[in-house]
Amino acid sequence: MKAGRATRGPRLNLTVQYAVAARDLPGRAQLRRWVRAALERDARITVRIVGEVEGKALNRRSRGKRYATNVLTFVYRDVPPYEGDLALCAPVVAREARQQRKSLAAHYAHL
Repeated sequence: MKAGRATRGPRLNLTVQYAVAARDLPGRAQLRRWVRAALERDARITVRIVGEVEGKALNRRSRGKRYATNVLTFVYRDVPPYEGDLALCAPVVAREARQQRKSLAAHYAHL
């Protein structure tokens, strides 16, 4: 590495999908910052923010549970570059943030 040249972090190919209209959803830039902060290797990730109905359907299909959960992860490739999807259920995340007395942004960042 040449002197004075900063090292680049892992490469991120991020797709963000909003399947629900809700107040206070994190924007694409904010989601990118949070994912980058957690990333250790190159990755291709889709973050989909869903409503209660889709969240429940995804949880039932993938885990056999009959309720929506805060986050579901789907890994398609577990060696770099990693590939996967995150489904965040907006109503569940909002409810949990209120119950835990934390800001909605802080709870999304945690997940």
